[in-house]
Amino acid sequence: MPTTVQQVEALPEGLVTLDTITPKVNLVEPTVEKVVDEKPTETVEKVAVAVPDVEVTTVKEPKTDLFETTKHVIPCSEAFSKLTMEVSISKEKEVTSLQRCFILTLHDYGFDNKQFDSFINCPHMSAIRSRSVWINVSLPGQELEASDLTITKYPTIEELADELVGVLDYFNLPQVVLLGRGIGATICTYFAYKFPGRVFGLMCIEPIVSQASYMESIKFKLAHLSFKRQESKEGKGKKEIDVSAEPIVEGGQIENESFHLQPVDKTLDEKFKHRNSKNLSLLGQALVNRHCLINIIPSLQCDTLVATNKNGQGYSESKKFYRTINDAHRRDFKSLVNSPFIEIESEDGLILEDPSMELALGVQYFLQGIGLLSAMPLRASLSRQSSVQSQINDTVSSAAIVEPEADKPE
Repeated sequence: MPTTVQQVEALPEGLVTLDTITPKVNLVEPTVEKVVDEKPTETVEKVAVAVPDVEVTTVKEPKTDLFETTKHVIPCSEAFSKLTMEVSISKEKEVTSLQRCFILTLHDYGFDNKQFDSFINCPHMSAIRSRSVWINVSLPGQELEASDLTITKYPTIEELADELVGVLDYFNLPQVVLLGRGIGATICTYFAYKFPGRVFGLMCIEPIVSQASYMESIKFKLAHLSFKRQESKEGKGKKEIDVSAEPIVEGGQIENESFHLQPVDKTLDEKFKHRNSKNLSLLGQALVNRHCLINIIPSLQCDTLVATNKNGQGYSESKKFYRTINDAHRRDFKSLVNSPFIEIESEDGLILEDPSMELALGVQYFLQGIGLLSAMPLRASLSRQSSVQSQINDTVSSAAIVEPEADKPE
């Protein structure tokens, strides 16, 4: 009996010792509360600093008042402070802040920003023309009746692409669609490669892809010497290139100049003949010293349209450009959904000067595919004609397959 009484009395003593331990837990609680209080203050400070930086970079509205002036002269960067670029604006309606279809064009060697006038103003482009703003850029010193440039070295192809940033910043444009022809298409490709965040889409008409060959360099040097001789004969006041002169003679045979270096076509209007030969020669030197474009084409992050004349000299270069895009996206053909290749059969080879409905329709599809001009309706006549043409092609191809079987010997 005494033993059981002692065990019962020991139970309260054990409970008392547990109660004495519980107050020690309260000593840890203040430290936990301090850690919790410090974390929210740190996160609030980080958010407060990050939000203003995002707002500054994303909010950017075009300067719509500048588009009411049809001609602008934009200075180049500090590296080429003596150079300027002439920009012409083509539009039909008043530009609003909600309008986002801005197309920047860049001309070929031997032309200026007027090279795209026939294409923009043709009847097939009326619907696109009324819904977009065209920013036509002339490379430094390439405009009509230009004065002599006071520089010894012209910007390279890559440096000319960098100068296009100043044009976009001048109009406060965050993004544009690029359209180039020849050397202009090459410069636009470099711009899309270097500044992918400022490009909606890229449209290249007969781009120059390969590096200049040795024969092309020799032809340019001979053409440059002919320009110098012509200037000495005609005097300092007249800078017109004689396009009716005999072509360069090599190996006793008359051979036409490379299409890359042929500044003026005899079939073009007279206004394209008045070029400053010195400035044209400086641009030609940059063209001859160009690098191969194949290495950067797979890195393009924007949808790309390639158009060419099937019977023209630029067909092989255009095909090489598009083949490189196909090889880069061979594993993911979904990325090629809005990267078309347009072949136009034109005997005279003037795709822009004599624009076809096929090219206009291709440009419309491309712009709608990248999210622009989505509300623009497709004319029924165009869709009917394309479907009829496809049926004709299918009939011709099926007939070509059947005919050889009838000629087989029994």
